[in-house]
Amino acid sequence: MSEKILKEWLNNIDNEEINKPVLFIDDCYSKYKKEISKIKKIEIITPYIYKKHSVRMKNIIIFNKDVSMEFEKINEEKFLYILDNCVIRGIIYIDDSKIIENQNYKNENIKSPSEMEFNKRIINFLLKEQVDISDLEIHYLDKKQFDNFQNMNKEEFTNFIKFREKILRRVYSNIKKIYLEHIEDHILLLFEKNLLTAKIAHYLYRLSELDFYSTTTYVGNNISKRLGIKSKTITCKMIHMITYVYINKNFKAYDLNIDRDLELKKKIAQKLLLLSNSKKLDKHTIAEVTSLPLKEVEKL
Repeated sequence: MSEKILKEWLNNIDNEEINKPVLFIDDCYSKYKKEISKIKKIEIITPYIYKKHSVRMKNIIIFNKDVSMEFEKINEEKFLYILDNCVIRGIIYIDDSKIIENQNYKNENIKSPSEMEFNKRIINFLLKEQVDISDLEIHYLDKKQFDNFQNMNKEEFTNFIKFREKILRRVYSNIKKIYLEHIEDHILLLFEKNLLTAKIAHYLYRLSELDFYSTTTYVGNNISKRLGIKSKTITCKMIHMITYVYINKNFKAYDLNIDRDLELKKKIAQKLLLLSNSKKLDKHTIAEVTSLPLKEVEKL
C-alpha cells in the first residue's frame, strides 16, 4: 500500500499535480541530494529555508539529517513551527532501518554492499528508473479523525498508537516528545471503564490529526465537540479501580458511559431557553422539539 502511494506521489508530479504529503527520507540518502534535485517539480528543503506561504504549493522532500542539523541553527519555537506545518500535510517515510548489516564491513566510513545496493535502488526509483522496491520499508501516515478510536478494539487502538509513535519519533528525532508515560494505564481505563483520560485524549488527538502546533485549549475544545461531552474529575473510589499513574489522585477524563445523545439534547434545550422571550417558545415547546422529558427541561 505504501509503495503504491509513493508511486502515485511521483505520478502526480508527472501530471503537474501538487502532492499534499511530504516525503521524509532517512539519513543514509542525504548524499544523493544532487541526484534527487534533478527531478523536476520536486523541491528539497531544509526546515531553515522553509516558508509557510511556499510550502503549501510545492512537492517537498525533507532529509532527516537536515532536521537534526537545522535544529542547532535556529530557535526551537521557530523550528517546531516549521516541522509541524510539514507533518500536518501527511507523511511518506522511506526508512533505512532494515538494511542488512554485513559483518565484513566494520569501518563506519565504508558502506556494505547491501547498503550501497539499497541506496542505489531507492534513488533510481525516485529518478523514475524501473526498480523493484517492494522489499523496502515505506510508511504512510495521513490525517485521521480523532474520534475514530470509538470503532477500535483494544488491540487495534494500541497498534494504531504504536505505529504512529514509531514514525513520528523518527520524523521529530529528539526534538519533540512523542510519548505518554504509563500509557498502558490510560488504555486500561478506556477499555475497562470506558473512561478516556484527558491526557490520552490530547495525545491521541495529536497523533491522529497530526496536529502538533495547536494550543492545549484548542485541542481540548475540539475533543469536547467531537465527543459531545466535557471532561470531569474522576477519583479511584468512584471507579473502584487503582492504576499506577493515578494512585490516590483525582484526574480529568471523558466519561464515555454517559448518554451523549441525551447530553446533546440538554445543550440544545439550554440554548432554546435563552431564546425563550417569545411566548411560543416555552418549556413545553422546548421539551417537544428536543424529545426531552419536561422534568429534564425544568431542571435546566
